[in-house]
Amino acid sequence: KHETVRCMYDFSPRSGLMGGNDATAEDSVIPGRNVMLMSLAAIRGASVVVFGCNADDLDAYEDCRPEMLNGAALACGVSVDLPLIDLTKREIATAARCYCVPIESTISCYRGTRCCKCAACIARREAIQGSANDRAGVTSEK
Repeated sequence: KHETVRCMYDFSPRSGLMGGNDATAEDSVIPGRNVMLMSLAAIRGASVVVFGCNADDLDAYEDCRPEMLNGAALACGVSVDLPLIDLTKREIATAARCYCVPIESTISCYRGTRCCKCAACIARREAIQGSANDRAGVTSEK
């Protein structure tokens, strides 16, 4: 069952995503966010929590790392599933195309708007474009 839970914060950080900075993945870090979400799921009766963490997330987001999430899952009394953890965003976009997932209907935006300017929108666009280039046989030189 999918459930939306609204979390209200009674503080206003001046840095990171909650402070309005979203230009880089590092700017967007909310420490412990996934652990908090897992805790909420456990409190609400979940036995399994699935996260979309991927290989591109591991450097910037400590709580996307399997060792962190597995430890938190143990503490919360749930199991965690990380089906995308070994895939890059580009590989995920390629798989989505293969399974006819309507990528244009998905959203990754930190602002929730498809702003096309935040780090999540930029990474998503690059992954989708790279995937399309892979399928077309186009290579890029750096």
